[in-house]
Amino acid sequence: MSRATTPPSRTRQRGSAIIEFPVLAIPFLLSLFAVLELGYSQFLHTMLDIGVDEAARQIRTGQIQAADDALGEFQTILCERVGDLMPCAELIIDVGNFTSFGGVNAFAAPDINATSFTPGGAGDIVVVRVVYPWEFNTPLMADAMAGWSGMLSSTAVFRNEPFEGPI
Repeated sequence: MSRATTPPSRTRQRGSAIIEFPVLAIPFLLSLFAVLELGYSQFLHTMLDIGVDEAARQIRTGQIQAADDALGEFQTILCERVGDLMPCAELIIDVGNFTSFGGVNAFAAPDINATSFTPGGAGDIVVVRVVYPWEFNTPLMADAMAGWSGMLSSTAVFRNEPFEGPI
């Protein structure tokens, strides 16, 4: 007279999995999305650095200064490097020139409403800054980064080469 029944402890364990899965899955997925978003922001930052380095090189050698539309040429080079990842219209470009490295310290924060572009001449010290607005979307990541400015930025500081041509 044996009955084939499931022991009561197994029945209770099956029901607990239904409760435990959402309790564990939600924090796991939020953490996973936060890590993915942080990795993506670092990827964007690296792409911005590459774009700024390539475009700044054209200023350093005087090729941008020789162009008819210097700012347009700079933006074209920069936008080709960052690709479709960052809309070019959202990039904030700030280029200033100085006669000494001491003057660079007084270079104010970029104005998010205006583009400043003065690449200077041969031998000038130039600071190239490009800023891209970025906000985190993952709920816990957005809360953790609440004090962050929300800008990915890349800066290049260099002395222009002794090129010949217009200033």
